Amino acid sequence: MDKYSTLFFSDGEKTIDFVLVYKNAMVDGTRLDYFETYIDNLLRTGLNIEVDPFTVDSSITFLKIHASDDIVMHFADLCSVDLACRNIYYRPPIPPSPKFMATPLIIPDEDSYLYRRAPDTFSKRLPTTITSAERIMIVYKMLCRTKFGNRRDQYGIPKLLKEKVFLSAYPLHDGPYEWTEFGKLTDRQLLVKFWGNIHCWYKEQPIILIEKYFGTEFAFYFAWLGFYVKMLMPMAILSVLCILYGAATITTSQNINSHEICTSKLILCPRCHYMHCKFESLKSSCLQSHVTYVFDNPATITFAIVISFWSTIFMEFWQRNQSVLQLVWNVKSLENETMLRPEYIENAKRMKYSPVTETNEPYINRRVICLGYTITLFSLLLMLFLVILGVLGVMIYRISVDMMLIRSSKDEIIIENTRVIAAVTGACMNATFIFIFRAIFKILALKLTNLENHRTQQEYDNSFIYKSYSLAFVNNYSAVFYIAFFKGRFFTHPGDMNVWTDLGGLGSDICAPTGCILDLSISLMIIMMSKIIVSNFTQVLLPILVDRYNKFKAKVEFTADLPLYEKEYFMPPTEQYFLVDEYLDMVIQYGFVVFFVAGFPLAPVLAFVNNLLEIRVDASKITQSYRRPVPKQSAGIGPWFGILQATTYIGVATNALVIAFTSNFVQKEIYRHSKDSAHSGFINTTLSAYATKDFEILSRSIKTPKICFYPGRRYDPDHEQAYELTKDFWFLLAIRFLVVLVFEHVIILLKGILAYAIPDVPSYVTLQLAVQERRNRELRMKALNEEYIENRRLMGYRDIFTPTQIS
Repeated sequence: MDKYSTLFFSDGEKTIDFVLVYKNAMVDGTRLDYFETYIDNLLRTGLNIEVDPFTVDSSITFLKIHASDDIVMHFADLCSVDLACRNIYYRPPIPPSPKFMATPLIIPDEDSYLYRRAPDTFSKRLPTTITSAERIMIVYKMLCRTKFGNRRDQYGIPKLLKEKVFLSAYPLHDGPYEWTEFGKLTDRQLLVKFWGNIHCWYKEQPIILIEKYFGTEFAFYFAWLGFYVKMLMPMAILSVLCILYGAATITTSQNINSHEICTSKLILCPRCHYMHCKFESLKSSCLQSHVTYVFDNPATITFAIVISFWSTIFMEFWQRNQSVLQLVWNVKSLENETMLRPEYIENAKRMKYSPVTETNEPYINRRVICLGYTITLFSLLLMLFLVILGVLGVMIYRISVDMMLIRSSKDEIIIENTRVIAAVTGACMNATFIFIFRAIFKILALKLTNLENHRTQQEYDNSFIYKSYSLAFVNNYSAVFYIAFFKGRFFTHPGDMNVWTDLGGLGSDICAPTGCILDLSISLMIIMMSKIIVSNFTQVLLPILVDRYNKFKAKVEFTADLPLYEKEYFMPPTEQYFLVDEYLDMVIQYGFVVFFVAGFPLAPVLAFVNNLLEIRVDASKITQSYRRPVPKQSAGIGPWFGILQATTYIGVATNALVIAFTSNFVQKEIYRHSKDSAHSGFINTTLSAYATKDFEILSRSIKTPKICFYPGRRYDPDHEQAYELTKDFWFLLAIRFLVVLVFEHVIILLKGILAYAIPDVPSYVTLQLAVQERRNRELRMKALNEEYIENRRLMGYRDIFTPTQIS
């Protein structure tokens, strides 16, 4: 069987633009009426249909659909789709990539054999005919608008799929993806070879071809992801330099705190509330202090400031790129959609006059809409509450593991690293919860959005995205925010029994003497790495398993030579909100990069490595493992741009809080400039003394020191205000808040100046658009002038103006 013959009807001329699949036994009764009416109406619209039985199952039938050029042209105008072959507007050039990053798709060689095998693709000329993506998009719109019954809501292929009249509906790829050495090359083969190939990990993406094959919605996603990777590269290099600086200066005077901890003779108070709790020496935290310094050193503070400016530069330059791509693909006019959703029209029980359109439009009562939003609000609050409970459960688990190891273990290495063991296992549990809640939240967000009765598809999609991100925000960041800003804040002093009883002992969850930076780094590292491993593993493995399961279910050999439309029947479909999941993963990752870089400077490195792999995995997935998605037109990355902008500003606040409260930077600077800095070590100023005789739960049968120490700034046991907060505590707290305010306001002010200095649209594009608009205005005036002269002539009037005078 010729691999290309299955792309056409039996006449070998008409292309298969869409495929509908139905099972004969299921099309009976009411379904049969729907089926016959729908097929008859499709034929009336001018579509061509050819029927073929399934090769391996005669009970299943394929309907192959073709639309002629005239039909596509006609419905393109009705659906407001601008075809590329009729686009006469200015298209700004895209700057070429460096040669070492360019593939033949980016910088083609006209003398090469590849060019001769696919000249239309390599030449990069504007299409002179309707592209396959445009044809698929128009045919799908026709399938979605065709009626199958007499009622107002009985239309469209999505409803017929819900009614199980059809088993499936999908467009075809333009041929097999396997590379061939001879003959014509398809766009799919070229994309697999030069885009969805891990060997091209450092190569530029063929954005123009991606748009031609998958549509602007996918093209904008991959353009944004590729730009994000490029911008991450310098940050990844700086993050490595940050870590190297910490490792290089770990034995110098910069790390005097570790030297103090490693040589200290102080005894720390027990971290549990059992009878035989063990005392720990401060120097048992020696190794942790060295590791903490690698992540929390002076270079990290500078890096946090740099990342705040980087996020602004990233957003501004992406906006410039997006503006250029909007003009290249002629989608600028799609930013504001006004067409009503079919579901809104169905749910509307009355009509109402619109002063904007001056017509009666379907209308849903505001009370019904408010009820939907109320249900959404309370459902989201409930889900967020459950996530917070899950986070608290993980924190209590960490405390329990820590205490259990302290009590039962006899291994000194384990005793010295109980905090690390508890942090690692707790972070693994938290990562597991993240994946579980994610699957639940996706279904919930979709159901809640359906209750809100949005007027347009754009409003519906935006609402779904905002809900998905809100739930994902709490799901992914709750545990990290707790460690960064709340851990240890509920602890008072060892003798306070409420510390051990409130919230399952959450008040006893304190940081190491070196601070919470190490816990924060461990949590971020495990969450980011688990998402990298699980996400890429499932994206590669899942479609393969689905394909093999479907073939096994149909009793088809994996190597069977089937027509292309039958092979793709077994492949998993590209879901409607396929890209929402992809964007969500990347935006959450972007949050990890800009939120907590002051606590985990390696975040940009992990993000950079993951995204290099993500581009190729996603490209391979949608070109080889999934059915071809229905192309859609989009004016950009949509609401994700606003979410990214909000993330950049939240990142300024979180980095300021990490520097002021989680890191010891502010305490060190105050100590360094204080008059006591030459008389006592810095670590001693962060600890307070406690008399063990006041610790009622300690066993008196074992030898205990008279004084132990705990993190905090409280008065000594012999002070008249014993165990109360000292004036130094309140002074330090005020300085910390002052640092947050100054950091935020200065960075945001400079970010605003930077954003103003970078124009949203390149100057050469603005100038060319002005020239294009002037030319269009001259053409319109010329046409009006000629029309006016012709009308005057037909009416018998003598012309008194010349055409040049009128224009």
